Amino acid sequence: MAFLGMYSGVVFLEEVIFRGLMFDALSRKWNHIIVIFFISFTFAVGHIISIVVVEMSVFENFLQIVNAFVVGILFMIVMVSSRNLKACIFAHILYNFLASISNVGNTPIEIIVFNTVITLLYAFYLWVNAAHFKEYVTTKPS
Repeated sequence: MAFLGMYSGVVFLEEVIFRGLMFDALSRKWNHIIVIFFISFTFAVGHIISIVVVEMSVFENFLQIVNAFVVGILFMIVMVSSRNLKACIFAHILYNFLASISNVGNTPIEIIVFNTVITLLYAFYLWVNAAHFKEYVTTKPS
């Protein structure tokens, strides 16, 4: 139970910082597509800590960062499409939970590649079908 609490707390803080505070501040001044990629990039760079905490190899950590960038884009699409930080927090908790249970019997490289492919497909689906997202990326900053 403590693990779930820690997991949810970390996700909550990441989402409040990246897709809450940063999103609000940068969306007012920057091109909206740049905001999506910049926040996703900073989210990904934050996952460098995995090289120490999880004891990944440099290559595995590189794949983890690429995956976090792709997932960051997905979470940005969820945020923009839903206009709801709670939806993004829920998606992030669900993603982390599914990633955790997929660790059984697989190598980190297999998991990261699989997660990245699934995330890209889902992000593409949201990109194509989300009216709020299309509106956001075509709107100029105020």
